[in-house]
Amino acid sequence: MPFSIEDKHTIKVLRQQKLYEATKILRMFPNNNWTLSGVKTVLRLTLPAASNVVRVAVGRARLAILIR
Repeated sequence: MPFSIEDKHTIKVLRQQKLYEATKILRMFPNNNWTLSGVKTVLRLTLPAASNVVRVAVGRARLAILIR
């Protein structure tokens, strides 16, 4: 399913600012009929620098450490 520019922007902002995973983004927008692989593709294409973020889960807390 093609994503609109607004959809891509929303996904990008949720990933950058809230550190949401693709599954959480899907749960937030159940009426959009997005697929998990589609959201992952949008994340991969719109955020190539996201591979520089190492995430460590400690209980329910999430930490983001930028590797420079």
